[in-house]
Amino acid sequence: MRRIRNPPPGIRAAMRALWLELVHRHGSALSDAEIEKVLEGDLELNTQGLMVWLQRLGRHEPLPPAGGTALGSSRVKDAVVVQA
Repeated sequence: MRRIRNPPPGIRAAMRALWLELVHRHGSALSDAEIEKVLEGDLELNTQGLMVWLQRLGRHEPLPPAGGTALGSSRVKDAVVVQA
């Protein structure tokens, strides 16, 4: 298994990229910044939800609190263990 450090930004970035692509493919004339402003809360909540899901699957290995990453009002640890 390999440890991935600080997964929330990567998860959020991948979701953002997918959502932007889907919104533009749907024909929206909004800019990326405008779309992100509308979807900000959903990106935050879904990132937190995926971190909880990974933790429940046993693929999220908590590190000491000093290494945590804050997302919104909750605190999320910054390591995920994935099987290679």
